[in-house]
Amino acid sequence: MKKQFLSDSGLTELIGYIKRYIISNITWGNVIGKPTTFPPENHSHDDRYFTETEINTKLAGKADKTVSDLNVIQATRNINSAITPNADSIASSPFARDLWHDHLAFLNTHTIVSNQVTTDGTTWSNDNLNLKPLFQQKECLTTAILSTNIKARRFTLNSPNIAWSNIAWFEFGVSYTNPFSNFSVLIEKSTDNSTWIKIAEATIEDNCRPFYIANNGIAEEPYIRFTLTKTTNITTGKVCLTCIKGLSNRKGNQGLGIEFEFPYDWDADRNIYPHSNGQRNLGDTSKKWANVYANNFVGNAATATNASKVNNHTVNSDVPSNAKFTDTVYSHPTYTAKSSGLYKVTVDGTGHVSATAAVTKSDITGLGIPGSDTNTWRPLGTSADTACAGNDSRLSNARPANGGNASTVNGHTVNADVPENAKFTDTTYSAATTSAAGLMSANDKTNLTNVINAQSSSYFTQDEINALFS
Repeated sequence: MKKQFLSDSGLTELIGYIKRYIISNITWGNVIGKPTTFPPENHSHDDRYFTETEINTKLAGKADKTVSDLNVIQATRNINSAITPNADSIASSPFARDLWHDHLAFLNTHTIVSNQVTTDGTTWSNDNLNLKPLFQQKECLTTAILSTNIKARRFTLNSPNIAWSNIAWFEFGVSYTNPFSNFSVLIEKSTDNSTWIKIAEATIEDNCRPFYIANNGIAEEPYIRFTLTKTTNITTGKVCLTCIKGLSNRKGNQGLGIEFEFPYDWDADRNIYPHSNGQRNLGDTSKKWANVYANNFVGNAATATNASKVNNHTVNSDVPSNAKFTDTVYSHPTYTAKSSGLYKVTVDGTGHVSATAAVTKSDITGLGIPGSDTNTWRPLGTSADTACAGNDSRLSNARPANGGNASTVNGHTVNADVPENAKFTDTTYSAATTSAAGLMSANDKTNLTNVINAQSSSYFTQDEINALFS
């Protein structure tokens, strides 16, 4: 049975109806079991009872709706709507995955067409920070979206699917940083990536939790631009995000989102396999796996000891580390075979012998070589055209190895036997003087001999010595 609640006016109307019924239909004579007398008794209305005024006051605070009406009551969103859930409310929040999915997951059909930063809030420059981790459903990763030297960042997503994605809320996962910078979020839409219309704006003043900003007004626009600007700790704090999500309640391929993006399925043991055939078959050529990383797949090139093919191609010999490959197909030219002989050859542009011709005598004489021997040769003998006898005297000095005796050696005379260990020198010495060493002269030798042969008792005066060696 459906229960209903009365409003204040309804309750008043009911009381009036009861009073009118009593007055119109109940008379004193119709009352049964009434006492014959009514002696007064002592009693009081204490604080256990509400007065009519108190009851009316309490009923005024209740909703003037039935239970069925309460189910359709919704909060009114506007361009500044945002929710900062606390730890107790997250579990019961309306953003559970069974109700919402992420339209921006993996940027499947979306392109980041611009990514700019500013340090002064005025001049913008392109930046190469990788923003894709914010959309890859890995909320354990952190991206420093606003580092200490950056005041603001803006980036644009483009996809034809944004227009009908039905994104209702944008989620920002803000991770812990210290010091933390409060920051504002401005979300805009555009049809041409030039003229922008604001669809959401909020300020985030806490970290280490998710924040939800209501989307108000994407229609046919394929561009969304996010601008995040520090409002506190401009040069000392920073902002780190774990994710940016576009939460949609539209299921299937229109909303795209997380259910549509994963090209695989998994079981309770985290075994991954293509979802379309339910088979854990990595070798199925119709199910191509993109960017799958693993350590222990059978046949993994990083761990396999020997594979039959590489990228479906056979390798039939060892490939050296400096190998170079080419797709040039080489065809060797065909020429007529020749037997062994002396030939003139013709070499083509590829270095091959393409023609031959036999060498003739005229080819040889044309090089200046005589056609016959021009020397006159006669046998060595005692007379013309006779042989030379082995004991011919003219041969005696012509055979050094056969002994004999030559008057000179290489044009030089040898006047004494030369011992086996003889050493020759071309050094010459002069007679010694009082200032230079040298050989003793014959005169000096005579004088020295005279001194030695003198009697030991004899003495030479200084004048005598000077006379001897003058």
